[in-house]
Amino acid sequence: MNPVQPMGRGALILQTLRRLDENRAGVSTESSEEPPKPRGRAALLQKLRCLNVGSLGPVTSSTVSQEVVLEHETEPDNSLQTASIVEKFDAVTPVTSYKGSVGKSINISANYIRLTIDQDKGAYEYDCTFEPDVDSKHARIKIINANIAALGGVKMFDGSRILYLPIKMKNIKTVFTSPHPLSGEMITLSIIYKKTLRIGQCIQMFNVLFKRVMSALKLSRIGRNYYDTPSSKLIPQHRLEILPGYAIAVDEYEGGLMVCLDTQHRVLRTITVLEHMRDIQRENREGFREALKKSLLGSVVITKYNNRTYVIDDILWDLNPQGKFKNSQGNDISFVEYYAKQHGLHVTDLNQPLLLNVKKRKVNMKDELIDMNICLIPEFCNLTGLTDFMRSDFNVMKDVAAYTRITAHQRMAALRKYLNNIKSCPEAVKILGDWGLTLADGTIDLNARLLPPQMIMFGNNQPYQCDFKADWSGALSKNKVVGPIDLYDWVIIYTQRDAKVAQEFATNMCRLGSNIGCNITTPKLYSIPNDRTNNYIQAITKLYNDNVQCMVFICPTARDDLYSSIKKMTLCQKPVASQVILSKNLNNIKKVRTVTLKIALQINCKLGGSLWSVKIPVTSWMVCGIDTYHSAGSKVSVGALVSSTNSIFTSYYTTCIRQEKELSDALKVPFARSLLMYRQRTGIYPTQIIIYRDGVGDGQFDHVKRYELSQYLKALDDLKITETKLCLIVVQKRLNTRLISNDSVGNPPSGTIVDECIISKNNSDFYLVPQNVNQGTATPCHYTVLYDDAKLKPDHVQMLTYKLCHMYYNWSGTIKVPAPCQYAHKAAWLIGQYLGKDPNEVLNDKLYYL
Repeated sequence: MNPVQPMGRGALILQTLRRLDENRAGVSTESSEEPPKPRGRAALLQKLRCLNVGSLGPVTSSTVSQEVVLEHETEPDNSLQTASIVEKFDAVTPVTSYKGSVGKSINISANYIRLTIDQDKGAYEYDCTFEPDVDSKHARIKIINANIAALGGVKMFDGSRILYLPIKMKNIKTVFTSPHPLSGEMITLSIIYKKTLRIGQCIQMFNVLFKRVMSALKLSRIGRNYYDTPSSKLIPQHRLEILPGYAIAVDEYEGGLMVCLDTQHRVLRTITVLEHMRDIQRENREGFREALKKSLLGSVVITKYNNRTYVIDDILWDLNPQGKFKNSQGNDISFVEYYAKQHGLHVTDLNQPLLLNVKKRKVNMKDELIDMNICLIPEFCNLTGLTDFMRSDFNVMKDVAAYTRITAHQRMAALRKYLNNIKSCPEAVKILGDWGLTLADGTIDLNARLLPPQMIMFGNNQPYQCDFKADWSGALSKNKVVGPIDLYDWVIIYTQRDAKVAQEFATNMCRLGSNIGCNITTPKLYSIPNDRTNNYIQAITKLYNDNVQCMVFICPTARDDLYSSIKKMTLCQKPVASQVILSKNLNNIKKVRTVTLKIALQINCKLGGSLWSVKIPVTSWMVCGIDTYHSAGSKVSVGALVSSTNSIFTSYYTTCIRQEKELSDALKVPFARSLLMYRQRTGIYPTQIIIYRDGVGDGQFDHVKRYELSQYLKALDDLKITETKLCLIVVQKRLNTRLISNDSVGNPPSGTIVDECIISKNNSDFYLVPQNVNQGTATPCHYTVLYDDAKLKPDHVQMLTYKLCHMYYNWSGTIKVPAPCQYAHKAAWLIGQYLGKDPNEVLNDKLYYL
């Protein structure tokens, strides 16, 4: 058996030892075979050794400048030692590529555009000091601009101390003298060279440059993205306006520096907040203020006179536009006068209450943040987004989708149009050219992989082979479920006018029970006079006992208050599986069988049963999903941890956590409870734990590793579990990344994996398209492995993730995220939105939130 050849630093060290032996013995001991090419730090050490003839003494910064900076240094700095260079190089060395090999190769495109930098250009950082000090940001900018010609004519200044230039000044320190723009006092400006930036250190600067490009293209910034307001589309029948626009971000990837460009749409409502107030007042004469508060607080409005968005934090009933405030000169001025002078707007209703927005801002370049109260006039504010009522209206969503749901080919055409607009705009070309940046002519092509379709297992080990559409709705209606639960004691509660609907539903449920493999007996029918909340509460109290398995409620209308009351009673006070159904969904003769079958399957899951499984080639593994729900207008969020309790991932245990931030600091106890439940069900602790953490942004990775990961490891340590390995994966589903197939279909098929080119340089990550998308453009899910002491292969993580996307029991097809994540999302949403408190613990081992 051939010994394993050392690589990287090992190869370099071995080669050095051989040469030392050769020098001592006077004979050659080198192998005739060429050692593996050094990589990473070993490659740098190889260069240093060659440049210094074997000596590891001091070297100049120009030695490795071409590897670590945008442009090589022109002046050597002999004070820089080898150790510091190695450390600097280490900081930008990418991790080992996280690539799999399973599946067939397919060619696709992504909405990424390569960004190249001219060889004779660079980015240099300078430190600016003002003597005497200048507090005003605007005054600092004016002083810098007064000397812009001597700085090369191009700069980027943050208003504080950091200055970026595309050229390197001749001297380390350059001094200018300029008058203060207000007082006329002479100010000494010192510009001191700090460093030459690597590409990875320029990302923020490049993003600022593209914001300037957007402004040059006459696009209006609303929130984070930019929109073409003159090209807006009106939907007058719903009082809506659709703004087309772009989301853009620059970053460094495995394939180099690239721009991620995606089309966006913003939905605005053409009615003002004042008109909305009047509509609410007409509908709620008595509880007007409470109804308006519930409708507005936490919502986002836009002021079209400056295209800025604000979150409504409060309604100031005791203030109106006639009230006065102090302007920037310290003079008292009314809101009416201010808007007339500054924006040419005239207030028509002088008694309307004002809206309050609270923002944290820096004052006078200080680090601390203070609350800034911004008062808005409802008459000049337009509502944004869709209400829940609008989302439930099929006609509204259909008309909105006609503009927002664009195909993959339409999206590519929009990207090409954007590139052409830049090339035909001299100002935009100059902004990029001043910094030596050039955009490619089109998007990039990728070599993706297509994972094999999965085998779905039903009851009695009946298999169903999926295709790349990943839909088994037909097979589900013809096969029995994996874990059937007999329903022998259940109740239907309905209003008198829905008596016939309730009777037919009961009959259909009993008949369809045998189809899914369980016995469903005739339920107890209980009629109430009307749909008042108290009638349902009294019925629950009267009918509840320890033997009742499920309560079904047939409601004539969709009411959040009624739904919330029913769920609070059945999940918290009287723990029992519950199902709320709208009577109109049972009145459609053509769809009644399909609807009844789905309800029967949901009830089976809520009783602790399971519907199907996929082939899992491992045993004694546990998967977990974690997500958080944020309630509008509330500082308290609800987190949910859902963990599997068997080896085929068909049963789960749910625990919830209340917290005041996204990243939980109370996960240790729920995680320990999940481990104990797994041991109770299987008799052993899991050998591998895969945690899928949803709802985390790129800037929060370090926080997750530092605070959340430590809690998982501490729970394992407290339970004295030493053999279990842990893998922590962050799931990101709100992306601007779009993957487009190069064939006529446009969207890549279910199971498409991308783990090259557009992945991170410093993380182990990949993209997965688990769903077959027929409308719009496919949006992949992004997975980043933050921690893995199990040393799982990329193929294992990718295949397991894809399999788990088949295991969500509320949909007979693949979903966007692994099933534990979606279960955690549903649980957190139900508790945060409707319950307001934790459900009874007896329900934790059942999917009560489906």
